[in-house]
Amino acid sequence: MKLPYFKAICQMAVNGAQSLTDSQALAAPELYPTYEWLVEHNIRVKKTEMIFRYGDKLYRTVKNNTKFDGKNIPGKDGGKYFREVIPEMM
Repeated sequence: MKLPYFKAICQMAVNGAQSLTDSQALAAPELYPTYEWLVEHNIRVKKTEMIFRYGDKLYRTVKNNTKFDGKNIPGKDGGKYFREVIPEMM
């Protein structure tokens, strides 16, 4: 497989991962950007529910226009911006 095609397939997987359920997302945490990367690149998320990694946990944004500036830490003071991804109950 040629490199451009492989990169395109990988990008599709990463983009599609944002639509997974919490349980599905927990099965493939490597598909999500890290909190540190989002802060480093000064990312602003326009819509809620974007999934990202922080430590060994996954989180979703809970507000529109969330800016990753390093001031709100998931699991600490970031509760109004992020919620932990947990498996759905059957």
